[in-house]
Order: sequence, then structure tokens, then C-alpha cells
Amino acid sequence: MFGKMNRPNLTFKTKADTQSFVVLALILFVLFVKCYMVVTGYTLNNTAKNRQHNDTRIAVIKNNM
Repeated sequence: MFGKMNRPNLTFKTKADTQSFVVLALILFVLFVKCYMVVTGYTLNNTAKNRQHNDTRIAVIKNNM
């Protein structure tokens, strides 16, 4: 894929090399984010619930003032 591996060469000769590198980086990033979400127990569903809960709490506080 990279030819000789004796020294790191980060100059891309063709567009295909750049595209494959970008795709690889994106996939790694998505996997990292998913793993991070699983580890922290952070899900999109959770945030929606928390936001709703915060809104009701703020409303209650405003009513009590």
C-alpha cells in the first residue's frame, strides 16, 4: 500500500490515497466516540431525558420564586 516502509512518508501521491486516509481517520474517530460513549454510559437517549428533567426543574424553581 505504501511501498517501501523504511521511512514514514506522509505526502499523498494520488487523490485515492488521500481519500482512503480520510475515510480511515473518520472510521477510527467514530469508533473512538462510540467506545467513549459506552464507557461513560452517555447515550443520546440519556441526554434527551436529562434535558427534559432540567427544563422541568427550572420551571419549578421559577414558579417557587
